[in-house]
Amino acid sequence: MKARMFYAAGLVVAAAFAIGIITVSIERSTPTAGFGEPSYIIDSTSYTEAVTSDTGQRFDLSNDPLPMDTVELDFSAVSCVSIQDGKAIAGSEGGMYIYDPVDSSTQIISVENGLMDHHVTALYPSEAGIYIGTETGLFLRDEFGLITPVIPELQTTVTAIAEIGGEVYIGTEYEGVVKLSGDEFSRMIDVQSVTSLALGGGMMWVGTDGCGLYSYDGIKARKRFLDSDSTAFDIVSSLGYNHNHLYAGTPQGMWVFDGGRWELYDGDDGLIECDITAISFRGWKILAGTRTWGYYEIFEDFVKPLSWSEGMTVTCMASNDSMVVFGTPGDGIFIEIDGKVTNVNPEPESVQIPVYALDP
Repeated sequence: MKARMFYAAGLVVAAAFAIGIITVSIERSTPTAGFGEPSYIIDSTSYTEAVTSDTGQRFDLSNDPLPMDTVELDFSAVSCVSIQDGKAIAGSEGGMYIYDPVDSSTQIISVENGLMDHHVTALYPSEAGIYIGTETGLFLRDEFGLITPVIPELQTTVTAIAEIGGEVYIGTEYEGVVKLSGDEFSRMIDVQSVTSLALGGGMMWVGTDGCGLYSYDGIKARKRFLDSDSTAFDIVSSLGYNHNHLYAGTPQGMWVFDGGRWELYDGDDGLIECDITAISFRGWKILAGTRTWGYYEIFEDFVKPLSWSEGMTVTCMASNDSMVVFGTPGDGIFIEIDGKVTNVNPEPESVQIPVYALDP
């Protein structure tokens, strides 16, 4: 009997000792919720109550919802066009869209599906995918549709893109001309308002809006002038190089340089509208888009206006042997294939995007 009493007393002592240890450990425990602020304190005199109240406490670790804003994306104002894999590609104020003439389908790429800046200002198809210039820099859309920044440090409006020998040249609004070689980039020509780039004849040609025409031989950039008219190249809207000739679109007409002398196509040669806004090529024919009279085909001394484009404003052009694509400031793009003309002008879309992603 005494043994049982001693055994029970021992259990009581052991239990009291255990409770004392727990009480001490609880008194010294002060968990925190982060940033050094205590989230709760358990008092030793009310251990049971503290545990009960704590079981109902919840910590919300989710981020606050991002502030959103509704933006209307308009695809009708087109600033650049290109052709890749038989498809017409347009860059607009609302994003980029791709038209497939095989099934007449149109795919829109905007801020909803990966484009980080919806105002597309330059396009260039490449083996790596398609380079996309925007108001906030240069991006690459690969064959899988993934869009990534190419030069994160270059946060400016990209206006022209060219590539040769694996090196990419980027014309910008405010940062001059930049060269991307591998993962490294360098500034080449410090000139403002670049409108177009052309590579040919061992030179890189740079057209600007108000700052003149430049040639760069890899060592030095030279501003080009005419002895007869020093202002002839002040505004160059577009450049093209083909068949060992440079073609430069200006408000006075299209200048052609054969490496030794310059010649001008203007009203005397059959241009009803001399303000050339875009230049492209179709075989041996030069295509010249204008500000108010569609576009022309020029072969040697024969200038032919395309009557179906009469009265249209051409902002940009791209072409190959079977297709001509040009953009407009308010009617999307027009595609001509084998004499058939198609207009693609997607309806505006309203989308919600985070406020921080809006244009400043």
